[in-house]
Amino acid sequence: MKLLLAIFICSYVTALRAGPIYQWRGQSVSESQLTPAAQQKIYEIDKKHYDEKKALIDDNLFRDHLKKLSDEQKVTVEDVEEGLLKTNPVSEKELRDFYNANQSVIPYSFETIQFELKTKLAQEKRTEKKQSIVSEIKKKNKFAWEIAAPVPPRFQIPLANDRPFMGNANSSVVLIEFGDYKCPYCAKAHGLIEKVMSQMKSKVKFVYLDFPSERSDLSFHLAKGGHCAHQEGKFWQYHQQIFKDQTKASFDFPLRFAKDHKLDMKKYEQCLNAEETKMHVINTREQGKALGVDMTPGLFLNGTKISLDDGSDGLIREMKKLL
Repeated sequence: MKLLLAIFICSYVTALRAGPIYQWRGQSVSESQLTPAAQQKIYEIDKKHYDEKKALIDDNLFRDHLKKLSDEQKVTVEDVEEGLLKTNPVSEKELRDFYNANQSVIPYSFETIQFELKTKLAQEKRTEKKQSIVSEIKKKNKFAWEIAAPVPPRFQIPLANDRPFMGNANSSVVLIEFGDYKCPYCAKAHGLIEKVMSQMKSKVKFVYLDFPSERSDLSFHLAKGGHCAHQEGKFWQYHQQIFKDQTKASFDFPLRFAKDHKLDMKKYEQCLNAEETKMHVINTREQGKALGVDMTPGLFLNGTKISLDDGSDGLIREMKKLL
């Protein structure tokens, strides 16, 4: 299976990956000749090192600025830093808003976690203030990076015609999610993707592929239920209902869903227990693994792995660049 996937999932060769990285039996091997999973991992390692270098340089620039102000003002560096990074206290509203926006991935009550959240948000405010100061320092001193950012690999991801999708079937912009129905981060991503598709449905294509946790029989069972719902033309109703309230997604959810939506119960149950359905879910998970997916949600925009760190607005901006 993995060999077949490796044959089907061919990466685009880029100039940065064309050069040899090692010799093997007298032959040069380039990064583009590695498996997609290996290419993705190398990129993530390179990106981590790049980000660490940037953070180190930014911190050095900030420390130099503090020292300069300290000498000018005849006060300690610590006093200068405290003055520059002073922010307004975290308000109750800010705490509540953050908690409500992230409740799906916070397994504690507000009362239990509010002190930790307050500390986190206060630190984020200081970090944002520092970044703003560093940006001004760079602008004033005509700063320019001389190191190139690593370029993420881009893969051709084969999609069978029977995979569930929404949006424009013929779009050149394709968003793929490898997801798990019991993953709280997938529930959060679901809300963001819903918002994106409400604006971009006529212009892009969104495809959902199962990547159930290997540690959860329930995740696998729910994935099978989704496949069988798709066979009956009810995939997106199934998908929406689970992510609306994951706490109700138990082992009996697929059959409850089939009954509530008046599906052919005998046909649905046969599908749920079929070896073909089991292999379908295994195959989509293996496809994700071959691309370097090791946690959910695993998202790819036109073959490049992405994150949702910049929210729905950030994803929409990236999609518009490709249109």
